[in-house]
Amino acid sequence: MADEGVGPWCENAIQYPAWGPIATPDRIEGLIALSAALAEAGSFLALETFYNEGLNDPSPEEVLFYWAAYQIFRHGEDALVLKPDWNPYGPMREVLWFDIFGLDIGEPVGEAAQDADGVFHRDFERGDGRTARVYVRADGGIGGSVSASLSGDWCRVDVDGAKTALAGDLALESGDGVLLVEPTDGLCAGDS
Repeated sequence: MADEGVGPWCENAIQYPAWGPIATPDRIEGLIALSAALAEAGSFLALETFYNEGLNDPSPEEVLFYWAAYQIFRHGEDALVLKPDWNPYGPMREVLWFDIFGLDIGEPVGEAAQDADGVFHRDFERGDGRTARVYVRADGGIGGSVSASLSGDWCRVDVDGAKTALAGDLALESGDGVLLVEPTDGLCAGDS
C-alpha cells in the first residue's frame, strides 16, 4: 500500500484483467477474501471495469452483473467504477452512471453465501429496517437456468430503477446479476 489507509487499485477488466474477469466462482471468492482482508487493514478495494475497449456502452445485463458482483464482495469503503474507455491516464475522467447505482440498499447483514452452480447471494438492510437481496451467477458460461427459491414477496429492480413483483423461484442464467428489494406496503412502486 502506498500510504496508511490507502488501498490498492485492483484493475479488473473484461479485455485485459489483472487477474481474471469476475466470471467464475473462484474469481468472486478471491474478491470476497481480498475485500475482507483489506477492510481489516483499514483499506479498500477499487474495482475498475471497462467495456469492449471503450467502443460501446455496457448493456443493462452487464451493468447488473458487475454491480451485483460488487455488492456480493464489498466491505467497508470499496468502490466500483465503470469506464467507457481504457485510458490508464484518466481513470476517473469519464465514469458511467446508471440509476441502480443511486439506490439505497443499506449495509450487508452478513457475508456472501455461495449456492450451487456458481450462484452467490447476500442480504442487506437499510436504517429503516427494509431489506434487499442481491444475487449473481458466475459460472464461466456453463449455461442452463438455475432456480433460487425465494421466501416471501420481492420487487426485482432493473438497471433503470424500474421494479416488477416477484415471488416463488428466481431463474438465474449464467452472467445474471439481480437486485431484489422488499415491497413498500406490499407494492413494487415508489422509492427503493
